[in-house]
Amino acid sequence: MEPTPLDICRSLVAKGDLDAAIQRLSEFLNGAFFHDEALFMLGACMMAKGMNGLSAVLTSAAIDSRAAKGRKFPEALMNLGGAYKAERHNGIAERIWRDALEAETVPSERAKILANLAGLYVNEGDPERAIPLCDQALKEDPQNYGAQANRGMACLELGRWREGWRGFRATYLSEDRNRRVYPGIPEWDGSPGKRVICWGDQGIGDEIFFANSLPDLIAVSQKVILDCHPRLPALFQHSFPEIEVHGTRKDLSALPWLKDCGAEAAIGLADLPLFFRNETEEWRGAPYLKAPPHYRCERSGLRIGISWTGGTKRTRTDLRSLPLAAMEPILRARPDAQWFSLQYRPPHESTSDAAREVCELEERTGIRISHYPGWVECFDYSRTAAFVASLDLVITVCTTAHHLAGALGIPCWTLVPSRPSWRYQIRGERLPWYDSVRLFRQDKDGDWSGPVERIARELADFR
Repeated sequence: MEPTPLDICRSLVAKGDLDAAIQRLSEFLNGAFFHDEALFMLGACMMAKGMNGLSAVLTSAAIDSRAAKGRKFPEALMNLGGAYKAERHNGIAERIWRDALEAETVPSERAKILANLAGLYVNEGDPERAIPLCDQALKEDPQNYGAQANRGMACLELGRWREGWRGFRATYLSEDRNRRVYPGIPEWDGSPGKRVICWGDQGIGDEIFFANSLPDLIAVSQKVILDCHPRLPALFQHSFPEIEVHGTRKDLSALPWLKDCGAEAAIGLADLPLFFRNETEEWRGAPYLKAPPHYRCERSGLRIGISWTGGTKRTRTDLRSLPLAAMEPILRARPDAQWFSLQYRPPHESTSDAAREVCELEERTGIRISHYPGWVECFDYSRTAAFVASLDLVITVCTTAHHLAGALGIPCWTLVPSRPSWRYQIRGERLPWYDSVRLFRQDKDGDWSGPVERIARELADFR
């Protein structure tokens, strides 16, 4: 049987050829303006390309078209809720998904909706509400990996480490994380005395954070080969001279070092806590990274590094950032201090933002913040580590500077939103993995005035 035009479109979507699918679906809709399935597929393509507003319009039209036929469209409701959640409209997403749950009767599909609902409470300051929804989803479908992953991250927020790490592993199956595969090398199962490749994923802040468990792997292994972010090999090699380090974890082609490294097993850096951090007392709060002695400075008074924006849209920069002007009470608390910007912009973004902001601040207030791109925007992160190690204090939002200062043992005061990632926990002033870090949390969602004022008061007496 010859495939229909929609069959061809489905095949293109499955292959990831979104542009061709969009073209075909658009041509199809020229002859069938309100075809519910075609509108649904086109909306899904737009969401995959990050065009969430357009996706919501198309998906809503698909739902209306199906309703005109007297039928419900729970799959489209799922996508519509996803478009709203992607733009942080969680309340609307919840209403849509609850409507979808009422319309859906298939257990496996109901489990997907319940897992999505649970995701509205993960890393949103309310993990206790996520866990029952995940449990309900897993009753409907025990193999729902999204529910397993969300349950794990909710448990991590609550410090329920053993449950949390088991669920966190499901992020591979839910496709929230990608497993690094080395041909012919099995996954490490915790057996001692082996030659093990340990690979990083996610951002460089995550690699620094999860390196807390790297000394434990080194202690039980014959040899450790670290495959890390290309900005980190010099820092990791200086900190762990007994291991072999390669900055190739982003490489998709053949790895020259792999053939002769003698590895018998491989494990993700973010999977090490499953073996070594199942109880709170197993965390190590002492410094575990060492900055190479690149940076030299003439010390004259208190040296404080400051960072005010973090993340991307996908990693919730809206929650993690505040205007530099909002930190003025902190800056005025110590007129005797030397202030240094720790802001970094990825290469595809403007690297002049921080420099412009600090110049505008000085022009308006007279407060000087030095911004040295060669130290904080450099590719080799060991240079940034050396710079941070020269500071007396770091004041930062939830970004890589927090992890770097904590791992180096540099005093760090971190401004934490009311809806933080699990890496900052949901309550308390201290974290079990960084003894040198204190947390200053928002009292009210989106309001930074409380933590800023508290830091300003304490900074006045900091020595």
